[in-house]
Amino acid sequence: MAGPTFAVSRGDARGAVVLALTGALDAFTAPDLDAAVAAALTPGRDLVLDLRELEFLAAGGVRALLRAVESAGRARVALRILVGEAQYARIVIDRIDLDGLLPLAA
Repeated sequence: MAGPTFAVSRGDARGAVVLALTGALDAFTAPDLDAAVAAALTPGRDLVLDLRELEFLAAGGVRALLRAVESAGRARVALRILVGEAQYARIVIDRIDLDGLLPLAA
């Protein structure tokens, strides 16, 4: 049985580019996030990664999030990562103590 598929939807909110992630973010789907982030980095516009609908986050997905932080920093684009308090991605991020490395917003 297949697990949740991964998708990235691009939108705009309050002048920021928003990438909404759904499904499973892991080593197999991380390149899709890398490509979406690279395409979304726009000087003068913030980037928001919305993980509130993400159903699964594996180590490969965490590495992709860290790469997104690095890419945004190199492009001088402000990045925020939205997670829900009791949401799966938030639990994973808390367990591996990434709060200081990822720019999280509730």
